[in-house]
Amino acid sequence: MKTASASLRGRDLISPVIAALISVIVNYGGTFILVFQAAKVAGLSPEMTASWI
Repeated sequence: MKTASASLRGRDLISPVIAALISVIVNYGGTFILVFQAAKVAGLSPEMTASWI
């Protein structure tokens, strides 16, 4: 019975972990978009833009 409850706990963690990963990706993605837009407005080269990141 312990193995069944342990695997059930593992399955219960999959959904929150995936949700957390998606949240992190979306939050970083929004920041990168702002950086790229600011660099474009400032007229920076791709090398300078990469140094910001």
